[in-house]
This record gives sequence, structure tokens and C-alpha cells, in this order.
Amino acid sequence: MPVKHRRYQPQEVIELTRAAIHAFTSRDMAGFDGLLDPDFSFVGDDAPLFLHGTEEFFNSTQNERKSPPVSITGEDYMLLAHEKSLWVTSGRFQAVSPPLRSSIHFTFVWRQREEALLLLHASAFHAHPPADAKAAENPQAHMFDLPPAVKMDGRAEPKHPYRDLNGHIRYLSDREILYCRSSGKICEIHSERQPPFSMRTTLHALERPGFLVIHRSYLVNLSHVREICRYRAVLQDGTELPIGREHYLPLKRILAGTKP
Repeated sequence: MPVKHRRYQPQEVIELTRAAIHAFTSRDMAGFDGLLDPDFSFVGDDAPLFLHGTEEFFNSTQNERKSPPVSITGEDYMLLAHEKSLWVTSGRFQAVSPPLRSSIHFTFVWRQREEALLLLHASAFHAHPPADAKAAENPQAHMFDLPPAVKMDGRAEPKHPYRDLNGHIRYLSDREILYCRSSGKICEIHSERQPPFSMRTTLHALERPGFLVIHRSYLVNLSHVREICRYRAVLQDGTELPIGREHYLPLKRILAGTKP
């Protein structure tokens, strides 16, 4: 007869993810290491960008292992997928190591081996790069540590994946996107907190409620439009975008109907 293994529930996997984050940031390294799969790999935004194997990971995180605990707030965890023995979780939190703080986004892949659920893969990235060279040089600025932060209360709107031309997947909520600029079948995404990046798609493929094509080359997030003047849309940050003649009246009517 086939061996029946324990069936994990979604909330258990989320709690295990939370426990892993807390173990690492509190520097309970024995607890964190005990969760790692023998084939564990890690991808981050500090050199080395890719680590494979627990030994390579241990050697690369010596600074973190010797440094003081990091306080975390604004935790947000979610289950992304589950297929047979694999579970994928994701989340974000704010890490604080005075005088620096940062917003961290992460994705974990868990693999069930008999009764145990082990961390097979982790990727963790700062929401945006260090504001200055000192932050970049700080030994804490590695796996789960440091620069500017966004408040996260666990009720943040969902983020959507956008694959850039380098194959990297960026996660943005609708609210974070300012506008998109098109050149042929390539669109450049401009957002509040990330540098612009390009992806292979069209403006109409990106269009959804709250967004409007205002020019053959521009899609704008209506919530960021401050005013329109002489066929120009002015955003809250002062950015000016052209408005096509055929799009001017539809945009004007929509703004009049949605803004006081």
C-alpha cells in the first residue's frame, strides 16, 4: 500500500513561512538552518546574487549570523500556489536596524519530504536600492535587512507580476503604477517606488479599471492624474504626459465623474 504522508494546511505553511522569517531576523540561525532543504538555493539583490546548497548559503551569510537581531514590522504573508509536494509562499515586511530601515519582498518554495516541510528556495529583494553608499556598505544590508520602507498592514492590495526584458519578475499593485509608455510591442512601466523597467506587451493588454489609454503611446493610472491642461495630463508628482486629441474628451469626462 502507498505510504500516506501528512497533509499540510495552507495556514500551517504560512505560519512556517513566518517562523522562518522570524528565525533569520532574530538570528536564531539554528532554527532557520533546521528548516532548509539539502538542495536549498537563494536569490537576492546583493552579491553573490545566487547561492546553491546549504554550505554555500552558510558561508555567504556569516555577517548576518554575527550581527545583532533585526526588528520587523508590517508583516504580510500569502500562499501563492500548491502542487503535490511543493508550496509557494510570498510576502513582505519592514526590517529595522537603526538608523536604517528597509522594505523586503520575498518568495519561498517549500518541499515536503515525508513528514517534514523544508525550504527549497528563497528569493528576497529590497523594495528599492539603498539610498546612499553607506547603506550599501553596511554588513546588515544583505538577505533580510535594510533602506526605505513602505507601510504594510497585511491588508495591502494584491500585487501583480510583470516580467521584464531580462526575465526578472517585478511585483506591483495597481496603485503603485503611475503610467506606461509604449514603443511598438515594448512597454516601459513607471511606478512610485521602482525604477522604470520594460516588458514585452501592449498598452491595451495592460489596460484595466482605473487605467486609461490617453495617447497611442501612453496608458495612465487615473488616480495619479492631478489635472489636464492643453492636451497634457499632469500627474501628482508633476510628470506631464501627452493626450491624443481623440482621447481628450473621454479623459475629461471620466475625471469629472470620478473627482470632485
